[in-house]
Amino acid sequence: MWGLPAALLLIGALSYERNGRLRKVEFLRHIGDASYAIYLSHLITIAFCKYIFDETGLETGNASLSQQLSLFAGVLSPAWLGNGMLLRTRQTIPG
Repeated sequence: MWGLPAALLLIGALSYERNGRLRKVEFLRHIGDASYAIYLSHLITIAFCKYIFDETGLETGNASLSQQLSLFAGVLSPAWLGNGMLLRTRQTIPG
């Protein structure tokens, strides 16, 4: 039922992008980068919070800190990691 309309919509969007008429919205790109970074870093962040909770004796039932740190790491890590890796690559590879 929805296969043909979905295919036409996809073809239209792809041709719109191919012709260069698609606007690039930086805000959406940053949201996408942050989302991917949160996906990659949330397990490490949660493990770090669990370690801190265990070492300090804080209550581990409160997931708020873990969530906030995951969000913080996700928003900031693309800038930190991306710029750092780019700088190191430019220093390492001549030209």
